[in-house]
Amino acid sequence: MQTEKDNRLPFLDILIERRADGSLGHSVYRKPTHTDLYLNGRSHHHPAILRRHKVEKIHKPPGKLKALLGTTKDKLGLKTSGVYRIPCECGQVYIGKTGRTIEKRLKEHERCIRLYYPNKSAVAEHSLENGHRIKFQDTEIICHANNYWDRVVKEAVEIRLQKRKMDRRRLPSEQYVETSPEETEGGEDTH
Repeated sequence: MQTEKDNRLPFLDILIERRADGSLGHSVYRKPTHTDLYLNGRSHHHPAILRRHKVEKIHKPPGKLKALLGTTKDKLGLKTSGVYRIPCECGQVYIGKTGRTIEKRLKEHERCIRLYYPNKSAVAEHSLENGHRIKFQDTEIICHANNYWDRVVKEAVEIRLQKRKMDRRRLPSEQYVETSPEETEGGEDTH
């Protein structure tokens, strides 16, 4: 730690001076070991010469392999927006999307079941009408998506691929197509 001597305090490359009137002034400060030697502009280390010979300067070490590969664990968990899958004990699943966190949306589904609001959630409707237990703890993130249209498309694709779904909304392409008795309607997380 530097201390003030003779009303002067060196700090980095600045010498701060306390004047007689109490105001502060500053000037360039050089350590006593400073040699006043500078790199010659024609030195082989000069950036223009390096560029001329197509040599790139590297100021930091290259990234580690771990940074390139990423982590194996999802640090966000359900604290992200995207498309998700909620299973039921009967084997059916709900495919939904949300722009908020998936964690928040799951709490809303759980609240709709607890407060008996089947019209506000397809998950609550399925659970309350059939007496089934929804396995919220087994919810899976299908994909992270911050963009609305990315979520809409990814959700629609997942609903189309899912055989046993509890969603109540039909996809536009399913409106005039008969489905087998074991299939239920496709859905979107709108309630």
